[in-house]
Amino acid sequence: LLVQRLYTGDALGTRALPVKDCASAVRLAAAAGMLLIDENVPELSDLLAEHVKDPQDVELVDVAMPSLPNTFQLHWKKVGSAVMPVDLTKMIKNARTLDARNAAETILSSRRGHLSSDTLIPAVASLLDSMEDDEVEWAGIILQKHMRIHDATTTLKACMATRCYCEDRLTVIHTILSEHILRCAKAGSLVDVCE
Repeated sequence: LLVQRLYTGDALGTRALPVKDCASAVRLAAAAGMLLIDENVPELSDLLAEHVKDPQDVELVDVAMPSLPNTFQLHWKKVGSAVMPVDLTKMIKNARTLDARNAAETILSSRRGHLSSDTLIPAVASLLDSMEDDEVEWAGIILQKHMRIHDATTTLKACMATRCYCEDRLTVIHTILSEHILRCAKAGSLVDVCE
């Protein structure tokens, strides 16, 4: 993948050069460090952080971090230094501006693998109930980027089963649902969505 990245210019983690999971991202980071090309693959730091989805991934990265190049260590420390709000649910629901949502995303990303589904599911369900398109779209972002696939599936199924959406809202909900189905298919867990 690294050789393809250098010769084609396609970024790692794209459709052309997919990275399967956290362990693959850690191996790529280690290989880039050994080959002294970590600075030529700037997307790898973010890719590594994005693939941390649960406590096992956090542990894997923490164990590997001392052997990875400084570029990854500094990024990991920066991501982990965001201050966690006391009421995460309130932060998610009240993030109405672009700046507030960017700040919330930074905090959520910094706690990847440490967030309880008991906190995220009610917050996202509440946003999906909203009559505002931008709040429903915000829920979709959280579903895709910050929730485990199983939790996102559970939340979407519950919302679709108990709510009747007007036609205008259905377009946004269908977009979120199709993005989630694509995410599940890429992860090989499409069975959960189809049940």
